[in-house]
Amino acid sequence: METNRQKKIGGVIQKDLVDILQGEVRKNGINNLVISVSKVSVTTDLSVATVYLSIFPQEKAKETLEAIKSNTTLIKHDLSQRVRLQLRRVPNLVFFIDDSLDYIEKIDNALAGKENPIENRDLLEKEENPKLNFPLYIAKRYLFSISKNNAINIINAIASLGIIVGTMALFVVLSVFSGLKVFSLSFTNEIDPDLKLTSTYGKSFLITPEDENQIKKIEGVASYTKIIEERVLFLFKDKQQVTYLKGVDSLYPVVNDIKKSFLMGNG
Repeated sequence: METNRQKKIGGVIQKDLVDILQGEVRKNGINNLVISVSKVSVTTDLSVATVYLSIFPQEKAKETLEAIKSNTTLIKHDLSQRVRLQLRRVPNLVFFIDDSLDYIEKIDNALAGKENPIENRDLLEKEENPKLNFPLYIAKRYLFSISKNNAINIINAIASLGIIVGTMALFVVLSVFSGLKVFSLSFTNEIDPDLKLTSTYGKSFLITPEDENQIKKIEGVASYTKIIEERVLFLFKDKQQVTYLKGVDSLYPVVNDIKKSFLMGNG
């Protein structure tokens, strides 16, 4: 990452280089040629300045770049005269063509032409994967593209690793909770009936013989049991435990299969 000093020096060089290059174009009477400096990157030791040029028309870019490189010494001397009050030493100049605008132009041409993946989705369908869609196409392009900046590659790798580890951890946690749910319900289903009637007011209600006959006539009811339940407090050697005490009839084991949940032994 560039420091503020590098950025400041790069900005000074960029401003004066534009004036120098454009002045040479006018001085030599060259028409229909525009040279601009899109960016100047200065190394940490301030010994080298990489200059990115945008040249229009593009047909003359290569020829113009070679001419500029051949006159690097004169350009540096002219630059040193301009910035002598701001810089004690002018970095060595290295010129390159800025191809970012060309890349953008190629994308615009692709989107405007017949090979537009947004307008023509058939371009995204490949033989090995006919279900490939546009979002997946873009994702694959960015996933497998390698940046020239190592820091970006490292950040992408760390982010991908974080997503993978987080997804695996979430999968494990959800699996554990799913297993606990099934394990807990296995005990609950053994002691709870399929259908339970409770009183709206008070702790109990009476069932008359007529009510029992009506219950037996209900389709789908094989058996029923009567339960009296009360919350109690157990005390044992200075230990306390609040629980529920149930009083059941002889049909309770028929409705709730609890025999396998008890261990029988000799007292």
